[in-house]
Amino acid sequence: MKANNSNNSNTNSNKNSSVDTLYFRFAEEKDCKLLFDWRNDPEVRNNSGDSSELVYNNHKEWFFNALKNKDVVILLAINDNSEEVGQVRLNISKSQGIISISLDKSFRGNGYGTYIIKKASSIFLNNFHIKSIIAKIRKENLASVKSFEKAGYKYLREEGGFKYYVFKK
Repeated sequence: MKANNSNNSNTNSNKNSSVDTLYFRFAEEKDCKLLFDWRNDPEVRNNSGDSSELVYNNHKEWFFNALKNKDVVILLAINDNSEEVGQVRLNISKSQGIISISLDKSFRGNGYGTYIIKKASSIFLNNFHIKSIIAKIRKENLASVKSFEKAGYKYLREEGGFKYYVFKK
């Protein structure tokens, strides 16, 4: 992971970028609006556990609390054009983490999701005191199901409209 000080908006230059050149950085205060926009994207909302539209002030409060919380890790994936591709979050509880991911819409469908899940999961398992990571995916979200399976996550169960997957060391 290396620092990125740019605040570029995303363009469709993803065709010139490779997933192999992505790097991660920790989320910072300046990322609040970007993550809000990603979370409120209609496709992201439809595929998340809570599909309601967020209010910015509520998101801002949650985000700044999350940045201070040692049990929440938010990483941004950055490409070689210094564009934010997506975010991956880990919520830690005891020796287990719960992962979530969202990508900027201009980078979806190009293999970034699988790569980010795989690399971030490795970072999480090797740098935080957890033994496993759980993914809770809406069963209709076939793109995420495929991405997590390709990243090495193993199916656990289906419950309440969600599929659960696990990744272990």
